[in-house]
Amino acid sequence: MKNYFFFTLLSFFFASSMAFAQCPVTQGCHEVDINFPISGNGVDISSLPNWTYSHGSPSIGSGGFWLWSYNNNGEGINYSGYNFVAGQMYKICFAANTSTHDGSAPNPAATFNIVGTNGPVNGFNSATSSSPIPTPPLGSMSIVSANWNATFPNPGSGTYTYTFTATSNFNNLWFYPSSSTLPQVEIGITSIVICEMEPCDASFTVCLRDQGNGTSAITTSLNNSNHTITGMRIWENNVLIYSGPHVSYLGAAGNTYRICITAVNNNTGEECMSCYTFCIGKETADEKSNSGTLIHSTLSDDKTSNMPEEFKDKPLEKDLGVTISPNPSSRMFEVSSSSTEIKMTSVKVFDLNSRQVYSSEPTENQNNTRIDLKDQPAGIYIVKIQYSDGSISQQKIVLEK
Repeated sequence: MKNYFFFTLLSFFFASSMAFAQCPVTQGCHEVDINFPISGNGVDISSLPNWTYSHGSPSIGSGGFWLWSYNNNGEGINYSGYNFVAGQMYKICFAANTSTHDGSAPNPAATFNIVGTNGPVNGFNSATSSSPIPTPPLGSMSIVSANWNATFPNPGSGTYTYTFTATSNFNNLWFYPSSSTLPQVEIGITSIVICEMEPCDASFTVCLRDQGNGTSAITTSLNNSNHTITGMRIWENNVLIYSGPHVSYLGAAGNTYRICITAVNNNTGEECMSCYTFCIGKETADEKSNSGTLIHSTLSDDKTSNMPEEFKDKPLEKDLGVTISPNPSSRMFEVSSSSTEIKMTSVKVFDLNSRQVYSSEPTENQNNTRIDLKDQPAGIYIVKIQYSDGSISQQKIVLEK
């Protein structure tokens, strides 16, 4: 049941649809030529290279092609102008106008399909009788099987994008709608774009900068500039000590650290994670889990590094007997000093983004104070303590929730 009245409007259908339904073409993408020099129903398709009919008598024209299906019959078309490589990730976008012949709801199982095959699919081609949908060849890959009701407006238009990884080498895309009953489902394709996609890669480099006093600044950076870090976790001696946004950290010699970074591919939106395990002072052989590179660096001449000041431990020259306990804690931390000569004058707490989250000023006769972090998220914080003689010390605390 070819919709011949619809076909007489084919040129208008494609021309009007192109104004609002086109796939974007970015660098590295292949825009498929679907501007057929000859227009008609089942006409000679060889006028445009790489195109053949698979079954039925598709309508082709200067703006694309039109296909239908009902009762497991219909029309399909092959495009053999692109070679797909096993293991490579691809994105395919098509712009389409969709409808049913009588405007009623499609069969709940009706689909539009794109299948990867080696060589064109050859079924029964006829302009005067029904053409059954061929069986997908052995070794073919289903790229798109879009449920009609869930995907397409009736009627309407839109662009549709699918990302996939080729399971084998193939050189043909087979396009066809499929419905086991009436009403007839109809689709006009007005644009096709194929892009090779860069897979998600969260591998990263770890840089250690000696800060003196047995400590090293730990900084990390992604190896792929097309990715963005979305999360980070740090373990110290097999204990999770940080989970949150990307930060730098101050580590101690002899401790083993494991860093996991989650990143997103800016082009595809795919998210992935890589982890790296190392010990400050020696590298840890953990080849099964390592996805990073370790770089050792000495203290710079001006005794500074890229570490924010709030990240650095500063042990006092004098022994003030300062303790913070319990550490870790789920909320309250007790800060005290056993010194009878030098008093604490202020205690400030910073998160790893250098934002002050708490402050306290002990009274003149006190040498202890409490830190209450009930409203802060779990993570690592830096306590900055100032004393009556002008000296300052800084220590790390871990808040657990």
